[in-house]
Amino acid sequence: MINASSESRSAIKNFNPAFLLLIDECVYSLLIKRLIEVVLSAELDDHLAHCSIPNRKNGRTRKTVKTKKSRFELYTPRDRANTFEPQFVKKHQIHLTLETEIKILSMFCMGMSYQAVRMQLVEIYGSSLPAVDIATITEKVVLDVKQFQQRQLEGHYSLVWLDVIRCKVKEEGSYVSKTIYVVWALNGDGVKDVLGFYMTKFENTHFWSSVLRDLQRRGVKDILMATVDGYTGFPAAMNSIYPDTRVQACPVNPAGSSIPQLGSISRKIPTATPKLGYRASPLLEKEWAL
Repeated sequence: MINASSESRSAIKNFNPAFLLLIDECVYSLLIKRLIEVVLSAELDDHLAHCSIPNRKNGRTRKTVKTKKSRFELYTPRDRANTFEPQFVKKHQIHLTLETEIKILSMFCMGMSYQAVRMQLVEIYGSSLPAVDIATITEKVVLDVKQFQQRQLEGHYSLVWLDVIRCKVKEEGSYVSKTIYVVWALNGDGVKDVLGFYMTKFENTHFWSSVLRDLQRRGVKDILMATVDGYTGFPAAMNSIYPDTRVQACPVNPAGSSIPQLGSISRKIPTATPKLGYRASPLLEKEWAL
């Protein structure tokens, strides 16, 4: 039986557990959109501050930008004299590279210093902006990132699960491996949200404890269930901070990693209906109803 507070039981009373735990690319896109618009606004402010002719802001232009797996509406600021040339996402540019997406998302990671954010922006801009402009833009980006990192969360979540983004990005002329841990949550209304992005070189109980303490500091009082994919030290960290939370091992990713070992004919059955692996079982549904 799952131990849970009365608030958690109330939150999941009207919740249908037959949902899909699929990565919601739209959530990533909203964060990418958010940061790009902050950067473009900072670019325009800097442009107007150094403009040699009378000029001012003049609304925004909307366009659809495509990422690797999704798309979103981006609002680019305009100036009255039409002399502003955005650099982060240029005019008529409608595609973002995967590397740029990762660099933008990595700025939301806890522990990224002012200098680390600045270096990410330098890598994206290249040599297209002078150092003073990069510093001005970095200040606004850091402010927005800290607001995201420190925002208050809901007190109770029905489910929390983890995702990992592993990639190689270019830093100071060489490619390095990056691992970004994403903490997702499902609230009582069945709405998915990203609680935070975290980056570390060493995955252990100490790291996961710092992640969970951050969630606790931002207002999370109770988690009904957490599902993970064998992350070192996570169950111990969860039991120490949220002792009533049930930790469930996710069977989907281990099953997926075994698919390449199968023959081409044998792969068709497990890959034809991968979404079924994310659905809650009838037994679990009955257990939650209690």
